[in-house]
Amino acid sequence: MTDLREATISEIANDTRSTYNKKHLLKIMEALKVSDLNDILEVRSTKQ
Repeated sequence: MTDLREATISEIANDTRSTYNKKHLLKIMEALKVSDLNDILEVRSTKQ
């Protein structure tokens, strides 16, 4: 469906990656039929 390695998708889903490849995110968005990055990614601040 995305032609991504299962490990890549798992790392993204489990938030174990420190960087994200734009092409990977676009492939996931296309597979899920979403057009807004906010539908698949949430940014949280670690500062308190």
